[in-house]
Amino acid sequence: MDRFLFPVLFLCLMVFLFTGCTAPPQPMVPGPEQVSGIPVRTSGPYTPGDLLDQSPEPGDVRVLVLEQDPGSREYRIAWYQPNAGVILRQIGWASEAEIARRYPYSHGHISLDTVRLVTPATTAPQAVIATPPRVTPLTTATTTAPTSTSTPAAGDIPRAVEQAVLRLTNAERGGNGLAPLSWDEHLAEVARDHSTNMALHDFFSHTNLQGEGPTERAVRHGYPVRKELGGGWYAEGIGKNLNMMPTGSVVSIGYVANDAESIARAQVGAWMGSPGHRSNILNGEYTRLGVGVAYDGQYYYSTQNFW
Repeated sequence: MDRFLFPVLFLCLMVFLFTGCTAPPQPMVPGPEQVSGIPVRTSGPYTPGDLLDQSPEPGDVRVLVLEQDPGSREYRIAWYQPNAGVILRQIGWASEAEIARRYPYSHGHISLDTVRLVTPATTAPQAVIATPPRVTPLTTATTTAPTSTSTPAAGDIPRAVEQAVLRLTNAERGGNGLAPLSWDEHLAEVARDHSTNMALHDFFSHTNLQGEGPTERAVRHGYPVRKELGGGWYAEGIGKNLNMMPTGSVVSIGYVANDAESIARAQVGAWMGSPGHRSNILNGEYTRLGVGVAYDGQYYYSTQNFW
């Protein structure tokens, strides 16, 4: 019996030593095309390939760090679309402190070897949409209804796009059994202010360069931001969709002519293809819409404000 017990004990000892001394499994490292990490606040320093944003929420566009100036704490940054792996537009150079102020959240890191630059010679430009803000029900309510319901004036292409976006948005609502939205010129003024700001200062975000979000901008324009929902509940804030649409051959959309109808159809179609933006357009609680459009020579920046 003992002559069989010794080999068994020896075998058990060898198994224990082999498994106990072997290094534990290491976590898998994402490949070069994958984004690693979860959103965390950061103030630098940064590394080329870092993905940053002004919010920890999921989004369609990030700020990508391209390079660092060896002689200073300045970085070259660009707008980057992760799902397509392309740089939409270079923003330029910014200091570490300015980047930390405007884009305080890190969304991981990618290899710059996998990144492509959108140029006419390589690929068609991308239409860009931004994740809509969330409206949180609260528990007490007082509200004053907006009074401005004028019809937007016809004129240049951006104003005509605004009218077309209103009409196409209401067509989508009608097709889903919802009442049409009324035009609200006061909301449109808030939207135009933001679209113009983005076009002039070359950024694309729900938050402007002064740190104002949609609700803060509405308050600055004197717009009421609390709405009765019934039963002691109210929504605080305004709903908003953003879009940045080029003309010509556009990736995943097709050809977009430089006319109001074509631009508006492309923008509303892009929103309807995104669950968050679609839910804003088809939200039965909204009754009014203001649209603001600005053009920078390449992109039509559109803001939809819902109330």
